[in-house]
Amino acid sequence: MINFKQLFIDYNIPFSEKGKHSGEGWIQVYCPYCIESSTTKEKYHGGFNLKDEYYNCWKCNWHPLKETISLLLNTTDRQTKILLKKYKGESISTDEQEEIIKHPFCLPDYCAKMTFRHRQYLEKRKFNSWKLEQEWELLGTNHHGDYKLRIIAPIFLDGKMVSYQGRDITNKSPMKYKACKINTEIIHHKHIVYGFDKLQETRYKNRCIIVEGITGTWRLGAGTVATFGIGFTQQQALFLAKRQIKIAFIMYDPEEKAQEQAELFSNLLSGFGIEVKIIDISKEGFEDPGELSDEKARFISKELLD
Repeated sequence: MINFKQLFIDYNIPFSEKGKHSGEGWIQVYCPYCIESSTTKEKYHGGFNLKDEYYNCWKCNWHPLKETISLLLNTTDRQTKILLKKYKGESISTDEQEEIIKHPFCLPDYCAKMTFRHRQYLEKRKFNSWKLEQEWELLGTNHHGDYKLRIIAPIFLDGKMVSYQGRDITNKSPMKYKACKINTEIIHHKHIVYGFDKLQETRYKNRCIIVEGITGTWRLGAGTVATFGIGFTQQQALFLAKRQIKIAFIMYDPEEKAQEQAELFSNLLSGFGIEVKIIDISKEGFEDPGELSDEKARFISKELLD
């Protein structure tokens, strides 16, 4: 039998063995298919039957077991097969062991679909919240947990979620941005850039705009990547070079420190053979790429990338 309880403990998946939807022979989780249930009063709608080893949600019914485990753990089909084999008590090979994620990865607690408050924050910043939610797969957290009241931006690489960053929506937190804990990231977010998968979906591929934060990427759209602040890393420069970026336009904020960092990043990228130009948006009357109007953002993207 699969030891679901130990699997969920090892991979930091919240679960319950008692409550309204629990019964003997069942273990309950937040349903990954109707994810909004994690913010409601009635939680843990998803259930794993321990004896017959199947999954059922009390709201959206039956779903395939392997697919459900993959969604909960954010693992590939093959990784899920290995994990199920392991937690059945069967032996696995060294190669299979190496293929299993070393650090369990999951989204923060109390993370679900964005609520009115998250959308209000975005709309006040003149973003289309519905469009951003769809394009960037944004989520939100409620009043609880370490990431309370934040918009959660998943970070993807090669189609797989590898980390995330949370943006405070109260404007009261001393940390506007809060990244995934390093020991639970699949790939350290400062070793890659935000928005790279979207760039690869465009016709540009070998050129990009580089901004500081994720909101700048949202504003300028596909073709723009972010370094998660002005503290770029050598790994990020190497990542862009290895991924065949040939031309880069750095668009950091106009403040002095940010521009100094832009110069340093430009020199580093140039050393990897990338042609770089620094763009000063203060000449357009803006202090932050995320504050550009949609019309101005489209114009700049077209001018630089086409």
